Amino acid sequence: MSDEPEEGWTLPPKLFAEAVARAGVRALHRQRSHASRKIARVICKTGLVHVYGNGHTESSRGGAIAPMCWGWDSMAFPDALWRTLIPWCFDCWGPEYARWEAAFRRHRVPLAFFSARQCAEHFANAIPEMETIWLPEACDPKRYSPELPLAQRSLHVLELGRKLEAVHSKIAGPLRAMNAKHVFSLDGANTVLFKGLDALYKGLGDTVIGLCYPKVLTHPDKAGGVETMTQRYLEFIGSGCLAVGTSPREIVELFGFDPVITLDMNDPARQIISILSDLPRWQAHADRSRARLLEVGTFDARARAMLGVLAKKGYVVPSGFG
Repeated sequence: MSDEPEEGWTLPPKLFAEAVARAGVRALHRQRSHASRKIARVICKTGLVHVYGNGHTESSRGGAIAPMCWGWDSMAFPDALWRTLIPWCFDCWGPEYARWEAAFRRHRVPLAFFSARQCAEHFANAIPEMETIWLPEACDPKRYSPELPLAQRSLHVLELGRKLEAVHSKIAGPLRAMNAKHVFSLDGANTVLFKGLDALYKGLGDTVIGLCYPKVLTHPDKAGGVETMTQRYLEFIGSGCLAVGTSPREIVELFGFDPVITLDMNDPARQIISILSDLPRWQAHADRSRARLLEVGTFDARARAMLGVLAKKGYVVPSGFG
């Protein structure tokens, strides 16, 4: 059930829940309006989960898959009042660790999956009784528009959302001088360049180079030391763009090679202009990266991986809402 627009941070949990459903299991996911979300958060914090006997025993390892963002268990309300949560934790950053830990302890979570490896490692130490597993971010490639070859695309360089000013200041002038179409957010993520996800994915399908950096590099205070592969990398690669910037180690491990073209921070303008001047040479890299994403970067792949882990560990997850 959803009474909230499908955009931004609300999308990955929804798509993951849909992938789990395609695999035959229902995930607990309730997108809500801002007001109803606040009410759900208040109720989840009351401790009523303990009144209804939330928890599991080793002889009956029941649980319900619950996508969670920013440490908010309201997405699984009201089911969280009587079900043991097995969360997939997305958008987990260092500054919010306390909120996440409170939710895990409140629901007596026995096992949690994290999209960021460093977060899984942190909570393995913070809550030793809770098992943690890395399950990387993913995407739904069917939403993208990768058909146009790089040489036929009209948007040459895109800095979407968070940008690195040290790079932007070096490339803006040279790109302007060569009449390249360079689109960027004036004030970072607060600028809306594409109105809605359909417009975003259409725009990415017409983009040659998408500049990508982990949050720990652009906004270290907000990342809290967490370096992870975010949606932006997958959106660029899945749209057939050249992802250029800095690679989190997670994406290299996931793909088996580096799909991101490492940016020369000393002279980024020279490198970017060189790429734009010889796009046929780079088409094979874009195609190879997207092909690999289809193999290892989808929500269906994540759902299969999670359910495989749960089956091996003896967990029984509901096929519907009781």
